[in-house]
Amino acid sequence: AGLPDSTIVTSLGVSIEDIDRVVWTRGNAHVAGNSDGEIGDVGDIDAEEGVDEVDPVDSTYQLGHVFYNLGDLPDALVWYEKAATAGHVEAMAMLGALFAAVCDPPNIQAAQAWDDKAASAGNTMAMFNLGVLFGDLMNPPDLAAARRWFEKAAARGHPGADAALSRLEAEA
Repeated sequence: AGLPDSTIVTSLGVSIEDIDRVVWTRGNAHVAGNSDGEIGDVGDIDAEEGVDEVDPVDSTYQLGHVFYNLGDLPDALVWYEKAATAGHVEAMAMLGALFAAVCDPPNIQAAQAWDDKAASAGNTMAMFNLGVLFGDLMNPPDLAAARRWFEKAAARGHPGADAALSRLEAEA
């Protein structure tokens, strides 16, 4: 198999060097016995898989994690958006969370758009985040929509969704 061909890499805006760097980082984290790689949630890789198993879209997402964990939000957003645009659902949910809670000022419209895409693909973090958007960040809040999203997230096992539903009930 080997590295992805340059057509794929170019269309994603990812260079072979970027992919190599992510593979090296992930591999070193694995060899060191650190499955989440201290530089961020870089996942786990079997050292014997090597470069043959690299997914360029996931590697793009992982670069977003690297930059986010280094405190470089602008570069993290660039890499997450490249991955999300290529269909990476976790990157979509990450963008939603970052636009809502980390960017200053928050971009609620962008957060909702990315979370909608990720939630449509079944991502529970995005479902939960939409509940937070509608219940806490929208002005005025839409508590009925927040409840619907928290219920969807709870039905799929999101760990914080039941507590969020209880909070909504207590405030009603």
